[in-house]
Amino acid sequence: MPDPTFKIDSTTVMSKSGTTVSLDSGVSLSNSAGAGLYFIKKGSVSSASSISITDCFSSSYDIYKLFLTSGTWISTTGYLKGQFIKSDGTTESGSIYNSRAMTITGGADEISDFNNNTTFLQLCYDADTILDVIGGEITIINPFNSHKTVAFGHARDNFDQFGGSVNSTTSYTGFIISTSTSTMSCTVSVFGIKN
Repeated sequence: MPDPTFKIDSTTVMSKSGTTVSLDSGVSLSNSAGAGLYFIKKGSVSSASSISITDCFSSSYDIYKLFLTSGTWISTTGYLKGQFIKSDGTTESGSIYNSRAMTITGGADEISDFNNNTTFLQLCYDADTILDVIGGEITIINPFNSHKTVAFGHARDNFDQFGGSVNSTTSYTGFIISTSTSTMSCTVSVFGIKN
Protein backbone atom coordinates (compact mmCIF):
# COMPACT_ATOMS: atom_id res chain seq x y z
CA MET A 1 0.00 0.00 0.00
CA PRO A 2 1.42 3.45 -0.90
CA ASP A 3 2.12 6.09 1.77
CA PRO A 4 -0.92 8.36 2.33
CA THR A 5 -1.12 11.99 1.21
CA PHE A 6 -3.47 14.76 2.31
CA LYS A 7 -4.91 16.93 -0.47
CA ILE A 8 -7.01 20.08 -0.54
CA ASP A 9 -8.67 20.87 -3.89
CA SER A 10 -6.42 18.30 -5.62
CA THR A 11 -3.25 19.96 -4.27
CA THR A 12 -1.02 17.83 -2.05
CA VAL A 13 -0.37 19.66 1.23
CA MET A 14 0.98 16.87 3.42
CA SER A 15 2.56 13.51 2.70
CA LYS A 16 3.97 10.58 4.66
CA SER A 17 7.05 8.58 3.81
CA GLY A 18 7.82 5.77 6.26
CA THR A 19 7.56 7.35 9.72
CA THR A 20 8.09 10.93 8.50
CA VAL A 21 5.19 13.32 7.84
CA SER A 22 6.07 16.38 5.73
CA LEU A 23 4.28 19.57 4.80
CA ASP A 24 4.67 20.52 1.17
CA SER A 25 6.36 23.79 0.24
CA GLY A 26 4.27 26.87 1.04
CA VAL A 27 1.97 25.06 3.50
CA SER A 28 1.92 25.79 7.24
CA LEU A 29 -0.10 24.65 10.22
CA SER A 30 -1.22 26.98 12.99
CA ASN A 31 -3.31 26.91 16.14
CA SER A 32 -5.22 30.16 15.85
CA ALA A 33 -7.53 29.49 18.81
CA GLY A 34 -10.43 28.74 16.52
CA ALA A 35 -13.60 27.06 17.72
CA GLY A 36 -12.94 24.32 20.25
CA LEU A 37 -12.24 23.38 23.87
CA TYR A 38 -8.84 24.41 25.31
CA PHE A 39 -7.24 23.40 28.62
CA ILE A 40 -6.28 26.44 30.74
CA LYS A 41 -5.22 25.24 34.19
CA LYS A 42 -5.80 22.81 37.06
CA GLY A 43 -5.60 23.12 40.84
CA SER A 44 -6.13 20.86 43.86
CA VAL A 45 -6.75 21.25 47.58
CA SER A 46 -6.72 18.84 50.50
CA SER A 47 -8.71 19.40 53.71
CA ALA A 48 -9.48 23.00 52.74
CA SER A 49 -12.61 25.12 53.02
CA SER A 50 -12.11 26.60 49.52
CA ILE A 51 -10.16 26.48 46.28
CA SER A 52 -9.32 29.65 44.33
CA ILE A 53 -8.74 29.37 40.61
CA THR A 54 -7.00 32.64 39.74
CA ASP A 55 -6.14 34.15 36.36
CA CYS A 56 -8.22 31.64 34.41
CA PHE A 57 -10.70 33.97 32.64
CA SER A 58 -9.52 36.30 29.86
CA SER A 59 -10.57 37.77 26.54
CA SER A 60 -9.27 34.60 24.83
CA TYR A 61 -12.48 32.63 25.44
CA ASP A 62 -16.22 33.31 25.60
CA ILE A 63 -17.36 30.32 27.68
CA TYR A 64 -15.59 28.34 30.40
CA LYS A 65 -16.05 24.81 31.74
CA LEU A 66 -14.86 23.95 35.25
CA PHE A 67 -14.71 20.26 36.13
CA LEU A 68 -14.68 19.38 39.82
CA THR A 69 -13.26 15.88 40.36
CA SER A 70 -11.85 13.63 43.07
CA GLY A 71 -13.84 15.54 45.64
CA THR A 72 -14.74 14.38 49.13
CA TRP A 73 -16.11 16.00 52.29
CA ILE A 74 -13.53 15.82 55.08
CA SER A 75 -15.43 16.68 58.26
CA THR A 76 -19.14 17.48 58.08
CA THR A 77 -21.33 18.03 55.05
CA GLY A 78 -22.79 21.18 53.54
CA TYR A 79 -23.19 22.75 50.14
CA LEU A 80 -20.78 24.30 47.66
CA LYS A 81 -20.65 28.05 47.06
CA GLY A 82 -19.14 30.00 44.16
CA GLN A 83 -17.79 33.55 43.99
CA PHE A 84 -15.96 35.44 41.26
CA ILE A 85 -12.55 37.07 41.57
CA LYS A 86 -12.18 40.58 40.11
CA SER A 87 -9.23 41.66 37.96
CA ASP A 88 -7.69 43.44 40.97
CA GLY A 89 -7.60 40.11 42.86
CA THR A 90 -10.43 40.88 45.30
CA THR A 91 -13.47 38.66 45.71
CA GLU A 92 -16.83 39.82 44.37
CA SER A 93 -18.62 39.65 47.72
CA GLY A 94 -21.46 42.11 47.23
CA SER A 95 -25.09 40.99 47.44
CA ILE A 96 -25.37 40.67 43.66
CA TYR A 97 -25.58 36.90 43.13
CA ASN A 98 -28.83 35.14 42.18
CA SER A 99 -29.01 31.35 42.07
CA ARG A 100 -31.21 28.34 42.46
CA ALA A 101 -29.98 24.88 43.45
CA MET A 102 -32.16 21.82 43.39
CA THR A 103 -31.96 18.09 43.98
CA ILE A 104 -34.16 15.07 43.52
CA THR A 105 -34.59 13.01 46.69
CA GLY A 106 -34.84 9.23 46.94
CA GLY A 107 -38.63 9.62 46.78
CA ALA A 108 -38.29 11.56 43.49
CA ASP A 109 -39.32 14.80 45.20
CA GLU A 110 -37.69 18.04 44.13
CA ILE A 111 -36.15 20.15 46.87
CA SER A 112 -34.66 23.52 45.99
CA ASP A 113 -33.05 26.62 47.46
CA PHE A 114 -33.58 30.00 45.81
CA ASN A 115 -31.05 32.69 46.67
CA ASN A 116 -31.69 36.23 45.50
CA ASN A 117 -29.22 39.10 46.09
CA THR A 118 -26.81 37.01 48.13
CA THR A 119 -23.02 37.09 48.35
CA PHE A 120 -22.47 33.78 46.52
CA LEU A 121 -23.85 31.33 43.94
CA GLN A 122 -25.14 28.12 45.54
CA LEU A 123 -23.59 25.34 43.42
CA CYS A 124 -25.43 22.37 44.93
CA TYR A 125 -28.09 21.48 47.47
CA ASP A 126 -27.04 20.48 51.01
CA ALA A 127 -25.22 17.17 51.16
CA ASP A 128 -26.90 14.82 53.59
CA THR A 129 -24.01 12.49 54.28
CA ILE A 130 -20.24 12.71 54.42
CA LEU A 131 -20.23 9.86 51.89
CA ASP A 132 -21.65 12.16 49.19
CA VAL A 133 -19.02 12.73 46.53
CA ILE A 134 -18.10 16.26 45.45
CA GLY A 135 -17.95 16.41 41.69
CA GLY A 136 -19.52 18.14 38.77
CA GLU A 137 -19.35 20.53 35.89
CA ILE A 138 -19.81 24.30 35.95
CA THR A 139 -20.37 26.35 32.80
CA ILE A 140 -19.60 30.07 33.05
CA ILE A 141 -20.55 32.50 30.27
CA ASN A 142 -19.03 36.00 29.86
CA PRO A 143 -16.94 36.22 33.04
CA PHE A 144 -14.26 38.45 31.50
CA ASN A 145 -16.37 40.40 29.03
CA SER A 146 -18.23 43.40 30.39
CA HIS A 147 -21.58 41.61 30.24
CA LYS A 148 -23.75 39.97 32.87
CA THR A 149 -22.07 36.71 33.94
CA VAL A 150 -24.19 33.55 33.91
CA ALA A 151 -23.31 30.18 35.50
CA PHE A 152 -25.05 26.81 35.51
CA GLY A 153 -24.24 23.15 35.95
CA HIS A 154 -24.44 20.20 38.26
CA ALA A 155 -22.46 19.16 41.29
CA ARG A 156 -22.35 16.32 43.81
CA ASP A 157 -23.26 12.68 43.29
CA ASN A 158 -27.01 13.21 43.63
CA PHE A 159 -29.09 14.80 40.90
CA ASP A 160 -28.12 18.35 41.93
CA GLN A 161 -28.40 21.16 39.41
CA PHE A 162 -27.99 24.90 39.71
CA GLY A 163 -28.22 28.06 37.67
CA GLY A 164 -27.52 31.65 38.46
CA SER A 165 -26.12 35.01 37.48
CA VAL A 166 -24.26 38.02 38.80
CA ASN A 167 -26.03 41.38 38.67
CA SER A 168 -22.91 43.18 37.49
CA THR A 169 -20.94 43.81 34.30
CA THR A 170 -17.61 43.63 36.16
CA SER A 171 -14.79 41.80 34.41
CA TYR A 172 -13.77 38.68 36.36
CA THR A 173 -10.49 36.77 36.11
CA GLY A 174 -11.04 33.89 38.55
CA PHE A 175 -13.47 31.79 40.58
CA ILE A 176 -13.63 30.49 44.17
CA ILE A 177 -15.41 27.28 45.17
CA SER A 178 -15.97 26.96 48.91
CA THR A 179 -17.95 24.85 51.35
CA SER A 180 -20.72 26.20 53.55
CA THR A 181 -19.70 24.45 56.77
CA SER A 182 -17.02 21.87 56.10
CA THR A 183 -13.68 21.14 54.50
CA MET A 184 -13.11 19.29 51.25
CA SER A 185 -10.47 17.74 49.05
CA CYS A 186 -10.85 18.15 45.29
CA THR A 187 -9.32 18.98 41.92
CA VAL A 188 -10.66 21.67 39.59
CA SER A 189 -9.76 21.76 35.88
CA VAL A 190 -10.58 24.82 33.79
CA PHE A 191 -11.20 24.79 30.03
CA GLY A 192 -12.03 27.65 27.68
CA ILE A 193 -14.40 27.46 24.71
CA LYS A 194 -14.00 29.73 21.72
CA ASN A 195 -17.03 30.21 19.44
